[in-house]
Amino acid sequence: MLCCIQVEALSEDVMPLSAEELTIARAILGMRGNFVSLGCLKANRQSLRCYTREQLIAVMEKISSPLDNSLFIGLLYTFGTTRVFFKCPPSEVTSAALSYYGLDPSVYAECYREPVIVDKNIRDPASWIEKILDKSPFK
Repeated sequence: MLCCIQVEALSEDVMPLSAEELTIARAILGMRGNFVSLGCLKANRQSLRCYTREQLIAVMEKISSPLDNSLFIGLLYTFGTTRVFFKCPPSEVTSAALSYYGLDPSVYAECYREPVIVDKNIRDPASWIEKILDKSPFK
């Protein structure tokens, strides 16, 4: 079961995301776990299957903002052919970022703490998760 984010009113911040991109961003941030791989996102979010990998990567790149940005919500990393978006821990996310993306703080924290969704094509899920987490910028 996927964790769902409750949408609040969006603030008028200057982040250059279209309404469609905000929808994709909310789906990424609403996935279970502290990181989201592109493959798992595409395979497990039916609402995003209509988007190309390039569209999803573009949104992941846009929401991968610098650490000193008040809208900081996570970072995109590439490991070989795997693209992973590491979500910012709930204790480090600003209220401005949560508000911009229309995220409820308690729901974001709950989704963040849930087990990561692993694509069914991964042969050894525990090992795969461990390898990804070893590269996390949030230790």
